[in-house]
Amino acid sequence: MDTRALLVCFLNGFFIFAGVLAAHLSNTLGARLEFAFGLSFSTMLTLAFTELLPESYKLASVFFTSCGSLMHIALSFLAGIALLKAMDWALPHNHGLGRDSHTALEHIGVISSLAFLIHNIVEGAAIYVAYMANPRLAIMFSLSSGLHSFPFGLVIGGAYSNSGNNLETSLILLSLIASPMMGGLVVGALGLSLAGSLLSASLMAASAGMLVYISIFEIGDVVSANFRNKGMAAGLVCGALIFFFGLAITS
Repeated sequence: MDTRALLVCFLNGFFIFAGVLAAHLSNTLGARLEFAFGLSFSTMLTLAFTELLPESYKLASVFFTSCGSLMHIALSFLAGIALLKAMDWALPHNHGLGRDSHTALEHIGVISSLAFLIHNIVEGAAIYVAYMANPRLAIMFSLSSGLHSFPFGLVIGGAYSNSGNNLETSLILLSLIASPMMGGLVVGALGLSLAGSLLSASLMAASAGMLVYISIFEIGDVVSANFRNKGMAAGLVCGALIFFFGLAITS
């Protein structure tokens, strides 16, 4: 197991911590959440459709024909949506950013945490494998995906900022921060290579489905209701800029 590769994986998780910290340091809950929701909305959708699904297709095409790969991705994508929908039914909530919205924020935090946990474990495994082949590329990959994780940390930090259960909140946040390293540890311990793994393709497509579900069904109402607010508009623009800047530094 390569310790340096694990440190590069941890670098990716640090950006989630930075987002959570920024959410807690902000003085105005409403303003920071409007910005964070706008930031995450644009970042989640661009990440799902421009990185996760294309990469999933590339991995699946090693095992299937073009049609079979698309079918496999579609089923995995829908499975990710179905998983979060099941949690949606199980967790009571109401949407919005009003004064009675703490339950809604915590609900979004739980749903988002599950999706990002799976996504980050897969991403950490991919970073570890990339480091074995090309350390410089792996570092750039980690920094790029970390920039994408920052707005997710803002949303999750804002969602849990008023939670009364500090121990539960701390455990969730620590799991998210450590999740990229978890993926690297699994690959390093088992000596696996996820470069052509069908499981990796499935998990990437499923996490894309989760991110799309969160964007449309959890955050979409908030974004549409506050679209004209400066904080929301700034978040939408910054989310797209952060994502494409991350792509630029790895190209």
